[in-house]
Amino acid sequence: FGEVRAVMFYGKGEHFCVGVNPYSFIKNTKRLPVITAASVTKFIYTAFVRVRQIKAPVVCVAHGKIVGGGFAAMLNSDYRILVDDDTTVLNYGNMPRGVCPGVMLSTNLPRMVGETNAFNAYLQDAFFSPQEAVAMGLVNESQPSYEAAIARALGLARQWAAAPRMGVTNTLKLMRPESSLLNDSRLDSEALGIARCNVE
Repeated sequence: FGEVRAVMFYGKGEHFCVGVNPYSFIKNTKRLPVITAASVTKFIYTAFVRVRQIKAPVVCVAHGKIVGGGFAAMLNSDYRILVDDDTTVLNYGNMPRGVCPGVMLSTNLPRMVGETNAFNAYLQDAFFSPQEAVAMGLVNESQPSYEAAIARALGLARQWAAAPRMGVTNTLKLMRPESSLLNDSRLDSEALGIARCNVE
């Protein structure tokens, strides 16, 4: 990744998701000892959290139903763009499944929207429109279509790539909160919490 100057990630298909079926995952991990289930969970989480270790700005485009793991993974990017159409909605979505936060959501969400809104997102199983997500600080902006959002993200990535590298790199070091970097202690706690929710 030494020559990478900007990173963009986005979903294809109807929704932005991380590809883990929570119901299937819960069913399979119920058969495992708690520590083993926690280890498997952390292994999956780590891939999404390592986005924060890339020494280049990361922009995410999200659309459709952004729930659970997709919701959490999106928050690990530096700049987030939503598609503002009638299909896009954000929902933490873990309370009905009896699951606690993962993928650094336990630190990212309250840092971005405050503790009150973070607890509302979980305890009320709240749904947020693109406009609400922008107003709350969950995302940076919205665009009227998927194509417009992709074009905007590419434009930003090119702008960042053209900027003096040292300035961008050092700004990322200063502005990315330590709690949202690859924090083994926090990831361990989240993974163990998920495992206990699933197994016990």
